[in-house]
Amino acid sequence: MDPRRQDYHDAGCSRHQDRQHQQHRGGEAAWPPVAGVVLCGGASQRMGSDKALLVLEGRFMVDRVAARLATVATPVWLAPGTVGRLGARGLDEVADAAPGGGPLAGLVAGLEALAGLQARTGLQARTEAEGRKRPAAHTAPDQVRESQHEAHEAHEAHEAHGDRWRRAAPGSARAALAVLAVDLVDARPALLARCAARLAGHDAVVPLSARGPEPLHAVFAASALAPLAARLAQGRRSVIGALDDLDWEAVPERAWRDLDPAGAFARNLNTAEDLRTHPRG
Repeated sequence: MDPRRQDYHDAGCSRHQDRQHQQHRGGEAAWPPVAGVVLCGGASQRMGSDKALLVLEGRFMVDRVAARLATVATPVWLAPGTVGRLGARGLDEVADAAPGGGPLAGLVAGLEALAGLQARTGLQARTEAEGRKRPAAHTAPDQVRESQHEAHEAHEAHEAHGDRWRRAAPGSARAALAVLAVDLVDARPALLARCAARLAGHDAVVPLSARGPEPLHAVFAASALAPLAARLAQGRRSVIGALDDLDWEAVPERAWRDLDPAGAFARNLNTAEDLRTHPRG
């Protein structure tokens, strides 16, 4: 394991071990309103072609991952780098907060869209985490492109989960953004829901795999916007490194193994060989 990831693994486990156990016993019933974003703006250099539009088991990867995300989040946005780059996909899109900024730019764009959604639904962005006051997140109304039709799965998810937004009392919501990278084709929606249930009082909840923290299969609070946007503006684009600026809760293997015994949620497809050998079915 990379030494930096090992540091996060050890720190995350020790810092929040007792709190995680208590929250796990409390169950996942209290998870907050959750929106979602699929990060699909990468250059896919090692793959040799755009990952988002590769076909796996008869489906474009971006559609597969978005459909999984839509089972626990509504709305679901795509962050393709440049709006419209992937063609009509039936989902709204957000433009990268900084061109060429990598996954962090897509994550910040998703958090900006979340702030706009909160404003439109009468919710207030969370500005306090662990007793720290932060500037309120700003909206970016021009970054969300409205499409004429939603994908079938996204439409069903909107009906199933939309009540979470409608029932949320103004000023009391712990609204969240579930994040998935487009190459995490075996993402586990139930794990995202478990992360969301643990979000209270934190900027993010991030599962740990054998590699370390997996922030591209994680849940972020609105309070993460200001520190992440500041980091992006400084040209520091590492999402792993960005955890240094957040109060984040680690979800160790023992807390997600029941949902994903093989740890497949963290298996990403980086090369043509990864795609060819990916387990079918």
